[in-house]
Amino acid sequence: MKTDLVDKILQYALARAAQEDFGNRELGPIHLLKLVYLSDLEFAKTHGGQTFTETPWRFHHFGPWDFSAFQRIAPVMEGIGASARPVVSARFESETTFWSLDPRDAGTERLYVELDGELPARMTLAISRAIHDFGRDTSALLDFVYKTPPMTVAAPGELLDFSQAVRAPRPSFAMMQDGSASLSLSRRQKRTQEELKQGLLEKLRKTPAGSPRPGCVVPPPAPRDQIFADGVRWLDCMAGAPVPEILDGVLDFDHSVWRSDMRTPSELS
Repeated sequence: MKTDLVDKILQYALARAAQEDFGNRELGPIHLLKLVYLSDLEFAKTHGGQTFTETPWRFHHFGPWDFSAFQRIAPVMEGIGASARPVVSARFESETTFWSLDPRDAGTERLYVELDGELPARMTLAISRAIHDFGRDTSALLDFVYKTPPMTVAAPGELLDFSQAVRAPRPSFAMMQDGSASLSLSRRQKRTQEELKQGLLEKLRKTPAGSPRPGCVVPPPAPRDQIFADGVRWLDCMAGAPVPEILDGVLDFDHSVWRSDMRTPSELS
């Protein structure tokens, strides 16, 4: 792990948060650590899966984690003179610390400008977007991070593979000029497409709300008679015996669930 680069991202994140509204200027250790991860993720997209800080991220509990990177947070925050506010977490029954920088302090602005010009632009943009979108909403940030490509192909305890985030190169201009690869439409095709679209919109405007569309067959509702009731009972029997209601217990999942298609992104996504 390149400690100096982790430190710079942590400093930049808090200096950037100082530009937000009052309620979003504070960041806790979970927010700061995930912002370092998102920085590595954004860098890896255009660098063949190589991360910026070379931190060995692992799938731990609710997302990416590295203890060495986590340990850098407190000394870095103290080093830039950040204000610390202890907060008791009712969810985890523990105390944590939220840090913030004074936006009126010239040192805060100087730190932000210096690091904004030093760190890769793609990373600073990703940090800014995450801070602005999530603020102190820990649940939303964790949910977003949990669904990133390196996480969706890993199981708990495994090292994260950032090559999963590498973006495919866009078609070159020469490829777009090739008739077999061209995705553009001619002016006539575009005009015809627009005319069809406008015609369809006009038909929809003339159709009263709630009424069936022209050409659609609306079947009458099924009568709620004895035949209907017998059919429902037959379908219930096909489902098997009713599952007993369990108010308390432990549900175990097979470890293979982490490799299921529901988690792993497909080529169509």
